[in-house]
Amino acid sequence: MEIFRTICLLLHIAAGFTALVVGVFAFSSPKGGKVHRVSGKIYVMAMLVVAFSSFVLALIRFNPFLFMVGVFTLYMTVSGYRGLAKKQRNQSKKLDWILIVFSAVMAAYMLLKLFTMPGGGLQGFMPVVLVFSLTLFVFIFRDIQIYSGSISMNANKWLLYHIGRISGAYIATFTAFLVTNIETDPVYIAWLLPTVVGSFVIAYFQRKYKLKPRTV
Repeated sequence: MEIFRTICLLLHIAAGFTALVVGVFAFSSPKGGKVHRVSGKIYVMAMLVVAFSSFVLALIRFNPFLFMVGVFTLYMTVSGYRGLAKKQRNQSKKLDWILIVFSAVMAAYMLLKLFTMPGGGLQGFMPVVLVFSLTLFVFIFRDIQIYSGSISMNANKWLLYHIGRISGAYIATFTAFLVTNIETDPVYIAWLLPTVVGSFVIAYFQRKYKLKPRTV
């Protein structure tokens, strides 16, 4: 089991490093170009490895923080990738609903584990897990509205959706990297700085690549 855990850990680290590096090329290269498409696909595949290896590692040695980061990363990456596909053509919503149900169940499971642990389980990283879970539920609720038809989408909205979700996954992964490898004083700098900086970057790209609305 320890050998298996070591292999998963090495895959997790390698995939995380790949995603962080390749993600820079995906975000900075012209959208729709070859560099963006190739680096974007590598980024998505690396993030999927990060997410699933997080699940395995968190279950081998129970780690609510790592588990919730994995669920959040998986949801943001897959929903963001699906958003780009839906901007280009109409697709079945079956996979999207599967993702919504799976992520909601996993997040609810982790919240249940937290509140049934001794002392409520809200020590150390536990409040952060709670924030990740609640934030994920906000995205899930919005997607339920989108796929049930309560919120109408067009090419412009799907592009902004894609940029926001993929960037959000990158911010979450970068934040996890910082808090597990770098000590800051005060400690909350590592938690807040990627989100603050990332929010401005997301807003910049959303304004830069805004399309004229057209229904899809």
